[in-house]
Amino acid sequence: MAETKAPAPQTNVRAPIEARDTLLRIGGLLRGDPDFLPKLQAFLDGYEGITADPTLPDRVADLERRLAALEAEK
Repeated sequence: MAETKAPAPQTNVRAPIEARDTLLRIGGLLRGDPDFLPKLQAFLDGYEGITADPTLPDRVADLERRLAALEAEK
């Protein structure tokens, strides 16, 4: 007998209607691409760490981190 997967749990989100298509895309990627979640988490971690006016050393450090991440994907 073939084994079937249990459906993914459902999560409801209150968001502006303009975000609907984006949220649907995110949901599809989370279900279909196991590599997507860590990338999304890294993006959110970086986004939440952004200050209103980053200093030059902070900007350079951010660019170096991003470059290192891109080079690691090669």
